Amino acid sequence: MPDLLGSNEMSVLELTNRLRDLGYYDGPFEERPWPATTAALERFQRDRGLAATRCADALTADALRNSICY
Repeated sequence: MPDLLGSNEMSVLELTNRLRDLGYYDGPFEERPWPATTAALERFQRDRGLAATRCADALTADALRNSICY
């Protein structure tokens, strides 16, 4: 069963870690995708020119994993 917003691409923990590293999320580490997580994911998607689906699909997961943290 998918564990992240309809996606099998990455776990919620990995998602929140990457969004935090990239400056999109500053909340607690979550085991479930709460509104703050999905809002951060949508901002990331818009900034990268991806479809703002609020789902960590394959393109979004790749972009998250390949983005450089400053």
